[in-house]
Amino acid sequence: MKFELQEATGAAPGSVNLTGIGSAPANGTKNSTSGRRRRDIQCDKTTRSGTAILFDMVLNYPANLQCQTPYCKVSRYSSMYDKFNSVTDLNIVADDGTLIPVELCHVESHPSGNFDNDNSANGIVIVSNATSTTTTTTTTTTTTTTTTPIAGWILTGSMGTARYHHTQVNLANGNILVAGGTADGSTALNSAEVYNSSTATWTTTGNMTTARFDYTASILTNGNVLVVGGTPDGSYLAWNSTEVYNSSTGIWTTTGTMSTARYYHTASILTNGTVLVAGGTPDGSTVLGTAEVYDSSTGSWTPTSTMSTARYSHTASILANGNVLVVGGLGNSSQLSSAEVYNPSTGIWTTTTGNMSTTRMYHTQVTLTNGNVLVAGGINDSTAGLSSAEVYNSSTGIWTTTSTMSSARYSHTASILANGNVLVAGGLSGNGTALGSAELYNASTGLWTTVSNMSSARYYHTASILTNGDVLVVGGTADGSTALSSAELYG
Repeated sequence: MKFELQEATGAAPGSVNLTGIGSAPANGTKNSTSGRRRRDIQCDKTTRSGTAILFDMVLNYPANLQCQTPYCKVSRYSSMYDKFNSVTDLNIVADDGTLIPVELCHVESHPSGNFDNDNSANGIVIVSNATSTTTTTTTTTTTTTTTTPIAGWILTGSMGTARYHHTQVNLANGNILVAGGTADGSTALNSAEVYNSSTATWTTTGNMTTARFDYTASILTNGNVLVVGGTPDGSYLAWNSTEVYNSSTGIWTTTGTMSTARYYHTASILTNGTVLVAGGTPDGSTVLGTAEVYDSSTGSWTPTSTMSTARYSHTASILANGNVLVVGGLGNSSQLSSAEVYNPSTGIWTTTTGNMSTTRMYHTQVTLTNGNVLVAGGINDSTAGLSSAEVYNSSTGIWTTTSTMSSARYSHTASILANGNVLVAGGLSGNGTALGSAELYNASTGLWTTVSNMSSARYYHTASILTNGDVLVVGGTADGSTALSSAELYG
């Protein structure tokens, strides 16, 4: 769900003077220029200027849109019956508990996807004067509108190719590169496409030289993108090849070959611009402890010291001092609770002072604004999904448990927002069911709060932060075999 208060200079175009829904026509009229089917309702007989409250929904109203006192009626379009059905009387309750009464409204139903499709609605617009105030003096009249953004999910443009186990990278121009992955869980894709955050559209770009999934992608200091390793098919034999995407030309070029083929590894951009690749597996059974460093100026790889513990399906992040923290994963016999730190200056790995409270793999790891690191979810030795989370203190090297997520989840995403909070989304539940739920971790209080659900349950998806602070979630799968092409925004 997404609420946004914005100024409206007058009554909405084409509004109909009606009291309530009862006397309104059954169907809305289609706006030929926008392709939108619309229904305008005015809840009293006076047309006034006011404030527009925009919120999007998919299929059902989110839980935090609570219907209370009868200010006006709202309808939504039913594709089954080709008409607008009454929803309920309502006030709007914001995520923070703020009550927004709807005294005078205009309602418009937005079809989902592109606006040329009239068959389903995923949003409404209400125009209300509830938050507008006017102050008058003898010489000046000033109108003040309060703007209160409330975060939630909305669908955006879909990719040209459905995919999961792909990568997603923020380009220097603010666009997003998505590449590779698989559409069926067995055959890798070499296609790539770019999301334009200004137009919310996808454009195909050059194909990778090698089809791959379960690989890594990293943005280099020159703005190009390095992809590393991965696997071509269900045999899970790894590539040792790497290639670079030129973000200016849209062309891929092969670069130096790693000394060891690997997938399920991690890749971290070091402060000097080189890339550290660590761990992984070459065949799905052998566990690697080796690590190597890529120099973009020479296009070559150099081995560095080996991790204390071989691992794959682990996570990694850069600490404030430029060191790299590697956490958990699968070892030679079981999941791991251990973590270790790589010092780029010495090329040496050091185990952390303590281990996590539980073993975990398929978890997420995010460096918080205070320099500490949040690890959440995953699965443990019993292959049970975890709802637990813990924080690594980068100063002491000690782990501390924090509050528990409302849902156990693994193979999800975690994104740090501009306000320092962390959004986790999707994944698999403790019983292996795909999740559409999402929740926020407040780094100041250590508490989790549920937010509205995504339109589609998904795991093996990707997520990144756009330049405007929104989170773009892309692709994934809901059943482990059929890929999703859809994408959605949280913000």
